[in-house]
Amino acid sequence: MDICSNYQKYSRLKKIQFFLYLAFIFLTLFSFIHCQRNDKIKKNVILITLDTLRADHVSAYEGKYAATPHIDFFAESGIIFQNCYSPIPITLPAHASLFYSQPPHTLKVYNNGQIMPDKISSPSLVSLFARKGYNTAAFVSLGVLKSHFKLNEGFNHYEDNFPEERWYLNAAEINERVLSWLNIHHQEPFFLWIHYSDPHDPYAPPTLPPDFRIKLNGRLHSEFCLQKREIIQCEFELKPGENIIDFESMSDFPVPRDDFRISLNDFEHKENDSLSFIYENLTFYHSGDKQSVFIKQYGRIKIINSGGKTKWTLRFQGNINLFPSEMSEAYKHEVEYLDTQIGKLTDHLRKMNLLEKSTILLVGDHGEGLGEHYSDLGEIYYGHIHYLYTFHTRVPLIIYDTSFSTNHLKIKNPLTIMDIAPSLLKICLLYTSPSPRDRTRSRMPSSA
Repeated sequence: MDICSNYQKYSRLKKIQFFLYLAFIFLTLFSFIHCQRNDKIKKNVILITLDTLRADHVSAYEGKYAATPHIDFFAESGIIFQNCYSPIPITLPAHASLFYSQPPHTLKVYNNGQIMPDKISSPSLVSLFARKGYNTAAFVSLGVLKSHFKLNEGFNHYEDNFPEERWYLNAAEINERVLSWLNIHHQEPFFLWIHYSDPHDPYAPPTLPPDFRIKLNGRLHSEFCLQKREIIQCEFELKPGENIIDFESMSDFPVPRDDFRISLNDFEHKENDSLSFIYENLTFYHSGDKQSVFIKQYGRIKIINSGGKTKWTLRFQGNINLFPSEMSEAYKHEVEYLDTQIGKLTDHLRKMNLLEKSTILLVGDHGEGLGEHYSDLGEIYYGHIHYLYTFHTRVPLIIYDTSFSTNHLKIKNPLTIMDIAPSLLKICLLYTSPSPRDRTRSRMPSSA
């Protein structure tokens, strides 16, 4: 009984210490911000979430894995938090924690695919801005954030449409939608959420060249980039007699091995009584009513057409299996592509005079494992969701506002993405401009 009682007292003490510690961080930071803001203009808010971006791949942080000069611009002119963490390495619950400033176990949202509860003890950050007269808009790039999952509370506009062949949008596509909206709404106070997911699997920036080709009777029929994991549909015109369809990986194995280089998932083809098939170097795998085809480097289908000319349709979702060195390099290319698109967004904001009129916050929702450890099955692990290593939870957090008279302020105190909502409220909604006499008495705390 004494042990339990002592433990409970210890737990309460640790909680009190933790909240006092957080209070110290925010009082220090926002006392500083309060001294810097000298206007009563309602600032726009641009929240940019960088899905699956590790802090160590932003060059303003460690700077050794990828080059991100456009993200670095905001860090060099703003405040960079060096030890920000996500409470969960999963997209939907991480964003829910950000918007509601509550941990996943309180919100009862633990995974993608779950629907936000109807009743939550606190309002969404966005709804608070909406109540203050801000026009609120969101542009999301992953299907797991569609409005169906109810993360859209408080948004006047929530754009979550995706092309038929993909469940994601690249950063250039998101920028196109954002800029179209800004052209109409830039003159009114707004809260804008931009969600980029390019570092997210599949690691495939749109600039990637084709990695897979299909030939029909010795002639090139089509080329695709399987690394993008798009749904592909091909139509072939078959002549009477024998037809040969060749599948070929356009990139060799980095090292000789027996693994499959290509997988064609949800493999479906048009049935026809006049056609018979012979498969060479194709391995079929069946799961329920679905089938996948695996290819090492080359594969072939011989189709014997006993009728006249006929059209034959093949449909699949492609995937090329990358090896460790390729995976890390592909992730890096994704990050650098994202950075380029953030640069294009920044240029447009500058042309529209919105950089000076906006508080801009960039933050990752979680990180990514890039082969640093093995899974429970003994395989090299890539991705997130299943583990809580630092590279899954440590994320970049940068706040930019031209009202701050500082450049590249670094804050080392640890915090989480749940601290973002109260921070933005403090900066943008709860601030009242000090009187001239108050300004003369205000000084930036030395501890900041």
